[in-house]
Amino acid sequence: MNKLTIISVLLVILASLSACDFMRSLDAEAVMLDWEQFEEEDDTVHIMFKITNTGSKDIGEYEISFRIDCVEDTSFEHIYNGFGLDVDEIDREHTEANIPSGYVVETVKITDLNIND
Repeated sequence: MNKLTIISVLLVILASLSACDFMRSLDAEAVMLDWEQFEEEDDTVHIMFKITNTGSKDIGEYEISFRIDCVEDTSFEHIYNGFGLDVDEIDREHTEANIPSGYVVETVKITDLNIND
């Protein structure tokens, strides 16, 4: 084999290896597990959720947005910031959302999930 052929083969191999990283996906799934307002009209809502890295790349950081709906026809937003989730890792998390006192929570839902590597 001449030098040009060897260099060409090495460049093709190098390009293939580089492309592998671009083909890896960054994806996750977040699921509500439970929520609790210990006393009616308490100003703290305890939110339990699960996030799973379903992609083929490690997640460096993520942000989950929650909507807290109250029986008084009012909604509040809570944002949770998390860090470091390896491929196929499942993380069960807990966060506390503060709402103005005097509101009774009816439902809590995940409204958005943003992930970064």
